[in-house]
Amino acid sequence: MSNKVITYSDSCDYTVVSNFQGIFPKQGKKYFAELKNCPYCSSSVTFKELHGYATTKGLRLKKILEGNNGLNSVLLLTLCLCNNPLCGWWALEQVEYQIEIGRTESEIKWGQIKTFDTSSIGIPIQILRTEIMKNPNIIHSAHHNTFERLMADCIKDKFPGSYVKHVGKSHDGGIDIFSIINNETFLIQVKRRKDGSIPEGPKAIRELNGVLLREGIYKGIFISTAKRFTEAAYGELKIKMETKKPVEVQLISLDGIIELISNGFKEYEPWKDYVEKL
Repeated sequence: MSNKVITYSDSCDYTVVSNFQGIFPKQGKKYFAELKNCPYCSSSVTFKELHGYATTKGLRLKKILEGNNGLNSVLLLTLCLCNNPLCGWWALEQVEYQIEIGRTESEIKWGQIKTFDTSSIGIPIQILRTEIMKNPNIIHSAHHNTFERLMADCIKDKFPGSYVKHVGKSHDGGIDIFSIINNETFLIQVKRRKDGSIPEGPKAIRELNGVLLREGIYKGIFISTAKRFTEAAYGELKIKMETKKPVEVQLISLDGIIELISNGFKEYEPWKDYVEKL
């Protein structure tokens, strides 16, 4: 079953210029400061001044103005956020005052509404991660390729400085993620199951062990969206044949996945893509 989510990525923008001759363009409206409710969900909004930041356009303007002798200007940047966490609408207003000539320019940027399906391969990883934090059941309907890339992203967060590459299933013998963690090579297999209530059995773990032995690699991680592994699956962790080093495979079920996603989680804040430090 599909699960539609609404986000506000990318941005729209509008510029209003006012001076002694009036407001340009004439249809321009200074609605930002008077905004009391989100224009999409009607929830209340919060305003916050971003000191020391500007949009790319504002940063460029400030550098130009500072190069003009005697021209004094003030740059203010304000962020408006919807207080409904399920909405996420945002807007930025940048006001630039040119004091000597009495000119004011207001640049307004706001989130462009976009709709994604959590089961689509095209949903951005960070958006999927945010939605899973709100509703963990989304995991079972996520596209398998997107979910694999999400797990690769989470492993990078859990082990800073590690090398993590999503390799998929085209040429890797069933391995989804290749990683080097603390100078040790790990082969990682990811299974996104539609029904998490069915325990993960021994077959897939047995296959991972076979790849590890074939490649001469002794550490692996098996990630499954199942709520638990069977006793037979845990039994596959004991390799009966003699190997140069002990083969170690870590099993991660649904609770472990949620912990991985939560670790190092950064709230999705698309407006940060449009601001820079002065």
